[in-house]
Amino acid sequence: MRFAAVTARSRVHILRIATIESLWLLGALGLALMVTTYLAGSAGRGELMFLDGDSMIVPMFSRSILEGTANDWAMSAVLFVPETIVFLGLSLTGLGVQEVQFLAAVLNFAGLYLVFRAAAVTAIKGNRAALAATAGFVAVCLLALTEGGGDGDSLQLASLPAMTTYYAATALGALLTVGITRRIVGNASPQLIQTDFALRDYAWLVDRADFAQPVVSFLIVDEQSAPFTLPPAAEDLPSTTIDCGRFQILDYSPASITRP
Repeated sequence: MRFAAVTARSRVHILRIATIESLWLLGALGLALMVTTYLAGSAGRGELMFLDGDSMIVPMFSRSILEGTANDWAMSAVLFVPETIVFLGLSLTGLGVQEVQFLAAVLNFAGLYLVFRAAAVTAIKGNRAALAATAGFVAVCLLALTEGGGDGDSLQLASLPAMTTYYAATALGALLTVGITRRIVGNASPQLIQTDFALRDYAWLVDRADFAQPVVSFLIVDEQSAPFTLPPAAEDLPSTTIDCGRFQILDYSPASITRP
C-alpha cells in the first residue's frame, strides 16, 4: 500500500509539472502568434517574410519535392533541411504558400521558447527555469515588435525567426549549443577556456585567470574554422561528437588533454 501511495503521488507530481509546462508553452504560442501577426503586417519584415528571395527558396524547394522534380538542387543541408521539413509538414494542411509561411514563423518563435527552456533547465532548477526561459523569450519578442521596418540589410536580429529560411535554424541552433554545452560541463563545474587551435592561451577579450586551467576535456569546433592541432599524447584519444548545427562538441571525457 505504501508503494501504491508513492506511485500515486509521483503521478500527481508528473501531471502537475506537465500542466504547468503546457500553460507556459500556450502562453509562448500566444505571444508568438501576436509577434508574427505584427511582423507580417509591417512593410519591411512583411516583405521579407513572404516575397524575399531567401524566404521563397524553401517554398520552391518544397514544391519541387511534392511534385517529384527535386533532383538537381544545389543547397546546404545544414541551412535548409529543418525549414523544409517543417514547411512540407504544414503544406499537408492544404493552405496556400503565404499561410504556410505564416504558420512556420509562429512555430519558429515557439521553437525559440523551447530552446530557451532547454537552456534554462541546465542552469536553473525548479519553476524558476520556466520563468527565466519565458523572460528571455519575452525580451526577444519585445525587440521583434520594434523591428517592423527593417529590410534585408538591417541588423534587426530579433525578428529573424519569422523568416522561413536558414536564419531561424541558425539562430536556434546557436542558442541550443549554449544549453548543450552548459549541460555537459555543469556537473563537473569546469570552465570554458579560449585558446588558439594548438590549445595555447589566446588572450583576446578574456579573463587571463582562466588560463590557469592546464587541461581540457572537450572542444567546441566550427565547421568553417581550422581544425585543432592536438598534442601528440592526445592524438589517439577517443571522443564523442555532438552535432549542434554549424558547431560540434568533441567530448573526450572522462579523459582530458593537457594543454601546452
